[in-house]
Amino acid sequence: MSTAPAPRLPRHRAIASELARCIESGEFAEGERLPGEWELARDFGVARETVRSALAQLAARGLVERRHGVGSIVCPLRIERSPQNIASLTEELLARGLRPGSRVSAVERRRPSAEVCASLRVGPRSVVVAVARVRLADGVVIGRQVSYIPARFAPGIEAHIRDDVSLAQLLSSKFHLHASEAELVITSVAADPDTAAALECEPGSPLLRTTRVGFHADGRPFERTDGWYLPQRYEYRQRQLERSPVAARPAN
Repeated sequence: MSTAPAPRLPRHRAIASELARCIESGEFAEGERLPGEWELARDFGVARETVRSALAQLAARGLVERRHGVGSIVCPLRIERSPQNIASLTEELLARGLRPGSRVSAVERRRPSAEVCASLRVGPRSVVVAVARVRLADGVVIGRQVSYIPARFAPGIEAHIRDDVSLAQLLSSKFHLHASEAELVITSVAADPDTAAALECEPGSPLLRTTRVGFHADGRPFERTDGWYLPQRYEYRQRQLERSPVAARPAN
């Protein structure tokens, strides 16, 4: 940890920036307690109030949790996404400097449920390839996904699915299926036993639940992905703007 202040930054922001760098680089691990206020104040050569402001900034960013009588604890990895961003999870993680990963738990051909049929516009006697995966960021579990692809759109795709292979990149490069548009639904659910085991949480724990359907440029839906995510590590955030009032039309 460097105790030299960053140039042209207020001291508390410079300290917060340096501590954030240490957290993101792994110098301070998840669940680890940061040095105390007095120790940080001594190391940085500032007043305790300055350190307190820096730690408050880290807490506001979700990097640490302030616990009375304990100190500042490094929070688990947290991914923030915009619901308007059509990028795949792999693309999003790479853009944030994180290492994407996946563990494939099942790949099988099956008849689609009525809900999957409606999303993919296929009949009940059609065949889809279902791919179940646990998703990771920098080796940390963040969620579970089950993707459904009509088998006729991606013949032989099962042979190409392995751990850490991006399904979006595989569909694009091998089968020329790229999402130019997507529909996203976000809800919340309680973890069932299987999902809880995959996500290393307790059954009944609250989870973020998503359903995303990707559409080809010609309007065909070609993939549906159901996701279950740990809310302490994954969230969606959207900025809302006030709509300009519509000018009244002049009377005829």
